[in-house]
Amino acid sequence: MACANAIVEVVLAEGTATRDQLFLGRADENTFLIIYGLPMDKSVLLNTHIVSSDRAVQCIEAHVSKISTNDADIEPWFNGFGESKIETF
Repeated sequence: MACANAIVEVVLAEGTATRDQLFLGRADENTFLIIYGLPMDKSVLLNTHIVSSDRAVQCIEAHVSKISTNDADIEPWFNGFGESKIETF
């Protein structure tokens, strides 16, 4: 959870999104999701951060983004990461 909170703080510090714009969720016991959209001229930049940690030693983050010009992309984007998982070995 500390890693996910750290990534949220980084996103908020960039000043492009507010806490109200962020969806914070859990994909499983160790994988957290931070999903949001940033309005652009005639489009939206969809963002997802998939976050976990390696035995509470290091944060692991995958950041995926997509520029969308179609409102139909938004709901699948927000719903499409629910089964994301970061596994450590």
